[in-house]
Amino acid sequence: MFSFEDGAADIIGNIISKYESHFEREFPLFEYLGITRNNKYDFSVSGAKKLELFVDKRIYNNEPVKMPDDYEARKY
Repeated sequence: MFSFEDGAADIIGNIISKYESHFEREFPLFEYLGITRNNKYDFSVSGAKKLELFVDKRIYNNEPVKMPDDYEARKY
């Protein structure tokens, strides 16, 4: 089970929607836990803001992230 800081889920949901609307493909969120995680939460507000900067840069450069071949088959 993943932990979310209050407010992080809404921010991350908006980021994913923005990414998926732009690229018309799924965003592999769990590949980016290293960005969203802090010492207390898997999805922190500060991490969500870092993820937003990352996604905005990918959108600006029109560079979608790589989706691992086995991403859908993994269990998180």
